[in-house]
Amino acid sequence: MNHVLCILGWAIAIIIAAFTGNAAARAVTRTKWQRRVLALWVAAGICSLLLWVVLTPGRWRAAVRLATPIPGASVDGPRVTVTGTVDPPDARVGVIVNPETAVDSWWVQDKIKVDVQSGRWSGIARLGNDMAGSEVTFSVMAFASSEPWILQVLGHRSFHAGQILKAPPPAAQSDVVLVYRSGK
Repeated sequence: MNHVLCILGWAIAIIIAAFTGNAAARAVTRTKWQRRVLALWVAAGICSLLLWVVLTPGRWRAAVRLATPIPGASVDGPRVTVTGTVDPPDARVGVIVNPETAVDSWWVQDKIKVDVQSGRWSGIARLGNDMAGSEVTFSVMAFASSEPWILQVLGHRSFHAGQILKAPPPAAQSDVVLVYRSGK
């Protein structure tokens, strides 16, 4: 599905660039071939700019910190409150968990609420469920991006709750915190 959205997004961007280039060429030139050449240059310039914005790594920097749970914490149930801070305060934050029993399986957690004034964020991480995950150590990590959401979708960097990743996403990351879920 993400590939389809990416291709659709780029197709729309190229069409918009072509129409913009053609309109600019009509306003400046008189002959048909001059319009076509100028339209092509303008469209190529717009597409190049879009590619630069989407593909430039680190362009939308963010820093994220995981405050709770503290390293080595032990919790009784499958849910744990996660809190922290992010800079810039309007960045989007996500939390992922990885049980020690599942190598290379990071579960994306429910949406995290961020206070855009202070940069403080909070949410709930699920460490297994009522039937599975007790007496297991989980790795908990936060990640953040200030990249516009459309660029995340076009660049396959958007995530949803329940999604399983083979590795943490290519975004700003907090330190990994190990949390033990007791047998209760």
